[in-house]
Amino acid sequence: ANIAGQVTYRNGTVVYVNGAAATAAQATVVAPGAPGAVPLTIGLLSTPGAANLYFANPDPTSGAIDAGSVSGRILSGQGNAAGINANGPILTGATHLPISALQLDAARAGIAVPGTIVATRVGDKTSGYPEYSANFTANYRFPGEGWLRGLSVGGSLILGWKSRSYYYYATPLTRANALTLPRTLLYAPDRRQANVFASYARKFGRFEWNTQLNVANVFDTYERVIMPDAATGFNNLTNLRVTWYGQPRTWQWTNSIKF
Repeated sequence: ANIAGQVTYRNGTVVYVNGAAATAAQATVVAPGAPGAVPLTIGLLSTPGAANLYFANPDPTSGAIDAGSVSGRILSGQGNAAGINANGPILTGATHLPISALQLDAARAGIAVPGTIVATRVGDKTSGYPEYSANFTANYRFPGEGWLRGLSVGGSLILGWKSRSYYYYATPLTRANALTLPRTLLYAPDRRQANVFASYARKFGRFEWNTQLNVANVFDTYERVIMPDAATGFNNLTNLRVTWYGQPRTWQWTNSIKF
């Protein structure tokens, strides 16, 4: 942004948007002389409210702009190829900037920077895997010379308990309690997945045909789980996300011929 608080392209040209937009679809970048054109400003990005389509909806803890918001799409250059090509990108591409480099109006946008956030403490449990797990696999090949010769059947059972995901703050984080506030370890749902397969091989002269059917997650067991934000826990609905644990049942049939 320039000293007037107007968002600019890399070369300093001001970004103009449709100030008369009534819907998100109409809230786009426009030419400076277009009807209703107004500069995109830090004030617009920072001001919440249903009437302001250009509110950046920043993360209340980090100040990160919501990439899915109207302004987030504009800043990334979506639908503005001509402006980007002529003036350079709007976003600088700089990363690892200190929070002091935040340009949004934190008070107006509802951003409460907590100060130091603990990433790990002595005694923390490692995460990313279950504390207890087991994997059972079995395969049976039919013997003999009959029509069952070449047939194999089998399956596997995958089990996991107390899978550690990550630590999060269950209580809102502030500057005053950032270093001392205890964190909660999130555990993923226990895993119980059964898989089966069957294969058959048969020779026809100098040709050998092999076919195999794999069915993963036979009982179609999976969960969609609401995940807390690492800094705000379940206290801020806009920071929550949903993830899948397990995948729906899948079928895979493969065939090959050797000669």
